[in-house]
Parts: sequence; C-alpha cells; structure tokens
Amino acid sequence: MRKGSFKIWVLLLTILTLSVPFRFVYSQPWNPPTTWPAVSDYTILDRDTNENGAEDDWRDIEWIGYTSDESYLYLKMHCYGEPGSKWSTNGSRYKWFIDLTPGSDLYWSGGNVIGAEYLLFVEDTDGDGTGEMYLLPDTDEDGRFDEYEPWPPTPIPGLITEAPMGGFQITDNQIEMYISWTSLGFPEPPTPVYSEDFFLSWATDPANPNLLSGPNTDRVDEVLDLMIVKTVDPSTAFDCDNVTYTYTVTNLDKTYSASNVVVTDNVIGKFDYPGELGPGETWTFTQNYTIPLGPERERVNEAIVSSTALETNFDNNKDTATVTLPTWESYEDTDHTNVRNYFDENWQTVYMMSSELEAGVYGVTYYDGAGIPVYTYTIHGLSAGPLSHEYYFPDNPSAAPGMWEAHLYKLDNPACAIIDTFEVNAGAIPEFPMVIATIGVTLLCASVYIYMRKRYIPATGKGVIR
Repeated sequence: MRKGSFKIWVLLLTILTLSVPFRFVYSQPWNPPTTWPAVSDYTILDRDTNENGAEDDWRDIEWIGYTSDESYLYLKMHCYGEPGSKWSTNGSRYKWFIDLTPGSDLYWSGGNVIGAEYLLFVEDTDGDGTGEMYLLPDTDEDGRFDEYEPWPPTPIPGLITEAPMGGFQITDNQIEMYISWTSLGFPEPPTPVYSEDFFLSWATDPANPNLLSGPNTDRVDEVLDLMIVKTVDPSTAFDCDNVTYTYTVTNLDKTYSASNVVVTDNVIGKFDYPGELGPGETWTFTQNYTIPLGPERERVNEAIVSSTALETNFDNNKDTATVTLPTWESYEDTDHTNVRNYFDENWQTVYMMSSELEAGVYGVTYYDGAGIPVYTYTIHGLSAGPLSHEYYFPDNPSAAPGMWEAHLYKLDNPACAIIDTFEVNAGAIPEFPMVIATIGVTLLCASVYIYMRKRYIPATGKGVIR
C-alpha cells in the first residue's frame, strides 16, 4: 500500500530504466460512482492542436485532464469531433498509459509508448458500435504489452464488465473513463493523488494489432527543453540553522510555451508555476528551510522540473543542492588522528574535535553513563575554524561509567546539539569504587546512629545497649 498523497503527471519521454515489482489487484471494495465529475473538477494536463483537419476529429485530442476521489481515477479526452463516431468504418482506440515506477521510466520509441505498468483503453472490439473498456497489466514487466499481441487474442483479456472496477461514457466531443484505485494496486484509501511516482501518457490511434503505437494523430506535439538550477545559501550550516534555497527554471525552447510547470523538491515539497512559461522565459523563486537535527552531516536534496510537454533533454531538468554540517568526534590523542569510542584504565582522557565552525559562542557538555551532565565548558568568541576540547575522566570520580555523550551546541540554542557517543569503562574512573565504598560506610554509620537514637531512654537520659 502506498501511503501519503500521490501526484499524477503526464510524462511523454524519459531515458530512465527503473523497474518496480508488478502489482495487480482486482478486488473491488467500493460502489461505482453515481455521478461523473464536472469539467471544472478536471486538471488539464495537455492541450493539442487540430491536425489533418476534420477528417480525423473523432480521435484528434483538443485537451486531456484528470481528477480523482478516494475510490477512482477519472480520465477525460476532449476531442475536436465525437469520439467513437467512426468505429463502424475506421475504428479507433483511446489509450492511457499508466506508469507506477518511482521517477518514471515511460518513454517514446519509434512511435511507441514504452514503460507503463498498465494500459487502459476503450475500443469497439466486437463491432457493435458501443465500445469496450480494457485494463491490461504488463505481466512480463517489459513495458511493451506485446504479450497481448497481435490484438485481440483469444480469449480477450482485461475486459472490464463490473461497474465498481471501471467504466466509460461518451458525451458530445469527450470520452471519460474511470478506473478504481484497487485495480491499479492501491487497495485502501487515502486517495493516491499527486505523487512524484505516478505518471500518465496518452495516445489515440486506429484500432490495430499494435497496442503501443502513438501516431502523430494523436499525441502531444509540443517539444521543449526545461532547465533548472538549484542553489543554497549558506552551503555550510549548523544543525537547526536556516538556509535559503533558490530555484531558477528556464524554458530554453524558442517556439513553445510550457504549461503545468511544476518543481518538485524531494525534501521541501511541490511548487506550481502560475500560468505558462513562455519561450526563453525564466522563473525564479526561493524557499527558506530549517535544517533538522539528524546524524547525516551532508544534507542533499533534489529538485526536478517537469511539464506536460514532450521533454527533449533530461540532463538538465534536475539539480541538487548540498548543505554541509559540522562533524564532532572523540579521539585518543591530542593530534586528533585516531578516533576512539572506548575508554578504560589505559585511556582516561577523551580528546574531542569538530570540523570547521563559523565564528561564535559555543558550549560543550559531557553526560555520563547515567545521563547526568558532569561537565560544561563554554567557548566565547571562537574564531572560524575547528573546535577542540579534552576531558579527563578521573576529574569527576562520582561520574557513572557506561555510554557517555559529548554535546556540542551554539550557546543560544543548546537543544540543537551535535552529539557524539563513546563508552567509558569503570577503569577510566579509578576513584569510582572508592566513592561507592565511602558512600556505603557513610550509610552504615548513619544506620547505627539512628538505631542508637531509638534506644535512648528519656526518663534517665541514658541509653541502653543490650
């Protein structure tokens, strides 16, 4: 089960070659929809020009879109003519390629669409003039659906006959389809909508034995090149510091505008461009971000730009930015060349060392094996550079052995500390057994004293010992 929200994209070309385990679930826990979504509910993914005049308007797409609810994905193709009106003479197939691979491996090759996990389409296979709907899984995971070719095989697989699973309607110049999320491998709500790892492509073609074909009439025609550059300032920081990411998106094409331009940052989130990004235009925006606590000393996040147009260059539509955080480590020597994480009677001093820090005021606190702070040191006016400090365990004979922690922090924010852990054996604190013995003797003397007080005789002022 995929959790979180999902994002649906139209992706028409990529050179990625990722693959995921095949998922195929046809159990239907929901009732079919009682009403179709309004046109205003659809997100338009692409607009296309009228090609070849009126001779093929019945499969020439004007615009396509999608919407969803917790049970279903809805897909709409709005044509220049009435879909299916030429089924009896020319045939037609209205296809959606559904890719579930993270990052997508959907691409065009030789006029074919390759890389989808499911193929959803409507055609009039039996010639009765009404059309049938099919959902075909890519059972051999090659993204080609050639296991079903030449189409149609006998028996015909994937026919949708139950309304809870999916259905379609043709009204005026549009053909709408719905398919249950369970059929696509998502057996429970919440609705899998708007995710970076869910992609769509589409095509219409005359009904023929080749299921993958995407002829010029009709598929997306716009071809452009979007470039993104991502930077971060500052590029070195301390845990919980604020940094600023800058994103610059450029439409390098000289002819087409890019619609539905989206920047997806895998850490911060998704950002939509308000409108169309024209030829040669640039979109720049910034986002502030607080570096969270965590063990990683390099924080790398990636931004990807995409649109509904056919992308020609995938080398420049993603970029990364790296924030480097300081390290903090325990050593056995003053030169800080040998890392040590265990201290005993032979190693009674820990030598702490950080990487480069910006100038400021810092604190170092050591916590013993019982989690009790045993020593704090403040460094005022540190110049930019590494910070070092050493601690001699016998200086605090009452400290408990075990797993110790050394915290390094900015003095104005001790909660955001870099923590290094190391083990301190009792032998590194040689006075520790004597302290325990001293405490034991003190407790014994106190017990004797209390006993004697209880045996005191108030009438005589004398104590009796028996």
